[in-house]
Amino acid sequence: MLVWRPMSDEVYRRQVARLFERSGFYREKLSRAGFVSPADAGGLADIAKLPFTEKDELRQSQAAHPPLGAHACIELSEAARVYSTSGTTGTPSYIPLTSRDRDDWVTGSARSYAASGIEPGQRIVSTYNAGPFVAGAAEMTYPRFTFFNVSGSFAWVGLCFGAGFAFGNVPIVKQNFSLVTIGIVAISVLPVVIEILRHRGRSRK
Repeated sequence: MLVWRPMSDEVYRRQVARLFERSGFYREKLSRAGFVSPADAGGLADIAKLPFTEKDELRQSQAAHPPLGAHACIELSEAARVYSTSGTTGTPSYIPLTSRDRDDWVTGSARSYAASGIEPGQRIVSTYNAGPFVAGAAEMTYPRFTFFNVSGSFAWVGLCFGAGFAFGNVPIVKQNFSLVTIGIVAISVLPVVIEILRHRGRSRK
């Protein structure tokens, strides 16, 4: 059974002190808000007094201090891996991880799946793309990671083009395209539905 352990005040104060020491962005931001030292920021009970940080601020920080931004608490040389957001709503944001960050992320991902009832040896269809990526690909060597990314991209594009060419001109498909699309979606989510039903069945036993 998972046990909830709230963050300790000591850990929180160490994190705030690290921000003042390593991040020019947060040191300046907190100082403008009246917190000129870690002691001024107080403890965990005072967290509501701290100013919010919005994503646009992080984008501006990254643009002014590429590639990681002044908000990062590590140098680029300390990063074991750098992730990037998709940039769908604007400029992509870069998220550096140290080796310890990566290990913590792998552990956190594994625990999140375990909390959802996933056991060793089981496989799932997941829409949460970051979790499986970090839990598995983070342990790959760079050449192997690159191989799977490149080959997977070509395979996916080839499959889509091939399926479109093969079935797109079939009369029954053209005349019932909406139904075909719904059918594809239904088949895609079917494994998830089956696993949910199986899980509920095991829970009732």
